[in-house]
This record gives sequence, C-alpha cells and structure tokens, in this order.
Amino acid sequence: YGAGCFRFASGAEGKAVASDGTAAHYGMMLAQDVVCGLFGGRMTIACSAILFDADSWDNRFFWYERNLPGSGYSSALYGTGCRWYAMLSGRPVPGLSLGVRIARTWYADGRTSVGSGDDMTQGNHRTDIGAYIQWRL
Repeated sequence: YGAGCFRFASGAEGKAVASDGTAAHYGMMLAQDVVCGLFGGRMTIACSAILFDADSWDNRFFWYERNLPGSGYSSALYGTGCRWYAMLSGRPVPGLSLGVRIARTWYADGRTSVGSGDDMTQGNHRTDIGAYIQWRL
C-alpha cells in the first residue's frame, strides 16, 4: 500500500516445526518495508525492520531484502533479535548510477559470535556496509 511517495509492505509469519518425534520448535517474525522515491523517481530510499524469534535453525525465517545492483541478500534469521537496513540508490544525473547500503542484525539471545568460519564476527551483532557507483560515458 502507499501514501504519496511512500510504499509500504508488511509481513508476519509463524512456524511450528517438529521432526523425528521431538517436541515442536516455535517461531515468529514481523517485518515492515518502506520505500520512497525522491527527485521525480531518480533516487530511492528503502528501509526495512524485522523482529524475529525462532528457537532453532529448523524453524529459521527467510526475508528478501533490496540490495545494490549486482548483489542480493536473503536473511536466514533464527534466535531472538532484530534486523534492519537502509539503502539510498538511483540515477541522480544521466549516466551516473550510485547506491549506498547499511544493514545490521542484532541478537538478544545471549550469543557471543555471529556467523561461522571466515564469516564469523565476535559479539551479538553484525553490520554490513556496501556502496556502488557506475559512470557511463
């Protein structure tokens, strides 16, 4: 739905997963996306906030996020926490495309690291920052 330059998308999901006769694992996710076109649609601001509570990897949630050109991201969210991102992108003048994006996932479930292997970071949060610029002659 929309109002003026703003477009909104909301999502909610609940899960109950049981396997091999074990007790069910439960989870819920709430999400809100906001997108606004600026300067006659030449620039776009996109933001999203997600709250999630999934007590196991088996009932994790996936949420697609807008990203910079040439890249994509679909969050695999489990545990308890929130994720947000903000992105500014567009073509402010003919021939120039640019974008900048920041995203953060914060966990409130007591974990002391996020990710695994070479992708692991210490702490209960992860921040991703990206930028894109293209000049066509």
